[in-house]
Amino acid sequence: MRVVTPSSKRFSTVLEVPNLIELQLNSYRWFLEEGLPELFKTFSPIYDFTQSNFLELVSFT
Repeated sequence: MRVVTPSSKRFSTVLEVPNLIELQLNSYRWFLEEGLPELFKTFSPIYDFTQSNFLELVSFT
């Protein structure tokens, strides 16, 4: 049976903490500028049951 002892050594290199706010803002910006328009294009235009009227997303801002 092997016994593992915990190590209390300190690391010599310090890792840089990523800017999580910037990461979240970039993700949200992508969602608004590319994600939602791409999603809306998949089901636009929307026709009524008689196929005489429709709703089309022309632009998204």
